[in-house]
Amino acid sequence: MKATWLLPGSVGCCVLAVPASAAQLDSWQFNPDTHVLEFTTTGGVSPRVHVLERPTRVVIDLPQTQWPTGRDIQNIARGQVRQVRVAQFDETTTRIVVELHPGQTVSAQQVQVQAVGQGRWRLQLPGGVVMPLPAARPEDQESVAVLWGLRVTEQGIFLQTRGRAGTTRVQRTADGQQVWIDLGNTALSPSYQPQPLPSLAPLGVTNLRVVQVTNQPPVTRVILQVMPGQTQWQAQVQQIGRLGGVLLVRGGETPPVIARDAVTAPDHWGIAADPQPVAILRPEMQPQSWALGSFPVENFQAYTSPFGPRGGRFHYGLDLAAPEGSYVRSWWDGRVVEIFNDANCGTGLVVQSGQWEHIYCHLRGRAARDSQGVYLHDPHSGLNIRQGQWVTAGLRIGRVGMTGRTTGPHLHWGLRYAGRWIDPAVVLREMYAQQNRERTLSQRAS
Repeated sequence: MKATWLLPGSVGCCVLAVPASAAQLDSWQFNPDTHVLEFTTTGGVSPRVHVLERPTRVVIDLPQTQWPTGRDIQNIARGQVRQVRVAQFDETTTRIVVELHPGQTVSAQQVQVQAVGQGRWRLQLPGGVVMPLPAARPEDQESVAVLWGLRVTEQGIFLQTRGRAGTTRVQRTADGQQVWIDLGNTALSPSYQPQPLPSLAPLGVTNLRVVQVTNQPPVTRVILQVMPGQTQWQAQVQQIGRLGGVLLVRGGETPPVIARDAVTAPDHWGIAADPQPVAILRPEMQPQSWALGSFPVENFQAYTSPFGPRGGRFHYGLDLAAPEGSYVRSWWDGRVVEIFNDANCGTGLVVQSGQWEHIYCHLRGRAARDSQGVYLHDPHSGLNIRQGQWVTAGLRIGRVGMTGRTTGPHLHWGLRYAGRWIDPAVVLREMYAQQNRERTLSQRAS
């Protein structure tokens, strides 16, 4: 095996110092059309690049850098790149691997990591549409802020953004269980993944979620599940150059109650809200290859109620009948961000995969709490699903039940992208189409 080592290129600076021990990889994304890999880091980082053969792989090592999300994989359905993998290589090194399809090659001279800003890095691979390096823009020209991560600090919860967030609004639910912080003119990064957080109890918070609720203009919402009497929160917008953030701190006046006509995030069953459902998939919605998704229920019998108008209301999901006790599987890799009990949805859970949320209702068992947090209590299921847990596509996460508002055993499966409901049947059709295309290509190749 041949390995060629390279030092990172630079734009306006040269980063060669030994990194600090507290560095972290915050986010990454790969564009299969332009063959551009971009990632962001916090702390002193000196990327090291080398090229391996058989198969050809471009490996980027980030010494003294942590990746708290775990193993991350993006399979590419088009172009020269087959797969991008991100993982913690050892205790002190995070590794990014860009693997090319068999027969594709790249030389050491063709790849270099370039610093394009503070904590922002870029790798242009050959074969794609070459894009110019992003030029630094004055603060007043930054049109839309992008939220790409968050941290819990002694002061509160710090939301990390590129660009300055717009007007903020803090509201609370009438029952005092949730606080909503809306960030105007702020989009949620496609590479955002919810990560394990330290205990939020000292801040009076039991759970935290981040969703994008509108696209034009973009508004990102932070939903805090709070303890009794802990609804007083403030949002402080901060800015240092092009990097910025919003610090959420306790205190101030009690925020107003959310208007009744607002899109209510707790309405997972989708009978009260009308957030302009989107039934047409756009290219940017594809999390990776649709073929990697998993059908969400075992022992499937029939589709009993589609996405659309039903009984004078809109049914924001797809009902899949299966015998009671049949296992439910996660549609995609993601983080279990909520396990809950609801009068309509019954026992349910929400998995977040970037800007996608997949909601599973009418599960057997109930949401319960112990010293380690919230979990799905379903005796004799053999499952151990907890809030905050990372799950992979196809992993069993529950069982079909009859909790909530239902007349028979089935799974109510809902999908949201950037806060807007999507017809699950459209996603399933695209999944099957790509799986069939890949199967046909594989048969021809053999």
